[in-house]
Amino acid sequence: MRRERMGRLALAAVALALLAAACGARTEGSAGPRASGALGVVTGADARRIVEGLCRLLGPAGADREEANAAFYDLAHDGLHRLAAAAQPVDPGAAGALLVAKERVEEDLGREELPPTLGRDAEALLAATREALRVVGLPAPDCPA
Repeated sequence: MRRERMGRLALAAVALALLAAACGARTEGSAGPRASGALGVVTGADARRIVEGLCRLLGPAGADREEANAAFYDLAHDGLHRLAAAAQPVDPGAAGALLVAKERVEEDLGREELPPTLGRDAEALLAATREALRVVGLPAPDCPA
């Protein structure tokens, strides 16, 4: 009987420790909507950063190869991978469309000179991004003014 009670107390202590760790791990920056997949978490802040990078491709940065690559790879690229992974179990079609659109933009940016299709491909990627964000329940921000 005593051994059984000690076992229950130990189990309760472990459960409380896990609960405390989970609550303690939540930081101010992690508040708000989140989605996760095989590659990690996507937050509302990530969504804003991804969209900002894609919006820059549609603006003046889209005319300069260095600026376009910086906007895409510094702001959007990694987040797009995490977003696609988070969307995959919810809507594989949306995840696939996102990855295909991302690859088109990567091909455009990898060329010697930016092709005239970059703007159209960036618009398609932005639309696919917004759809994937909707699928995972994250806000899809507008382009900054």
